[in-house]
Amino acid sequence: MTAQTLETLILDGALEDMGTRPLDEHPIVRTFDFRAHSDVWNTACHRGYQGVWEVHDGRLWLVGLFDALSEPLDTRPIFGEQALPIPADWFSGALLLLRGPRLMYAHFGWGGIYSTHLRLYFRDGVLQRRRCYDQRKLFRNRFDLDLLREALSRPPEGPGSLSWFTRAGFDALEID
Repeated sequence: MTAQTLETLILDGALEDMGTRPLDEHPIVRTFDFRAHSDVWNTACHRGYQGVWEVHDGRLWLVGLFDALSEPLDTRPIFGEQALPIPADWFSGALLLLRGPRLMYAHFGWGGIYSTHLRLYFRDGVLQRRRCYDQRKLFRNRFDLDLLREALSRPPEGPGSLSWFTRAGFDALEID
């Protein structure tokens, strides 16, 4: 499987990598096949679209919609004649923002584990609260550090799971 293209969120004027798909919660999108409306396919974008979002005045907005190759998509099959930006009043839940250095690469999902998660909680498209989570302790707890140290002390025997760790990941594990 291939790591998937991240959604983008504009928050406080900065671009953020988002590991959440709020458009999937829209009632029409739940049964909508974006690939049927585009001639392109990309293994890094199984959902068939990329959304660009913005939090503005405490509300979540869809400000751009693109196909798997970053070409604009027609929003009319979902939103009728409503033009972008579109208020995401259908969305209630948490948006996951992937921040800081990547600790470990993964060739699936959102592409790995990041050092910090910022979660934005929404109800009917209105921002309720923000909460930041340091992922490094959780990351350290996932691995047997003695086993990792032992594996690092031996010569490499070809490509293995240790190649997925980044320098920031080894630093978080406190392994030299």
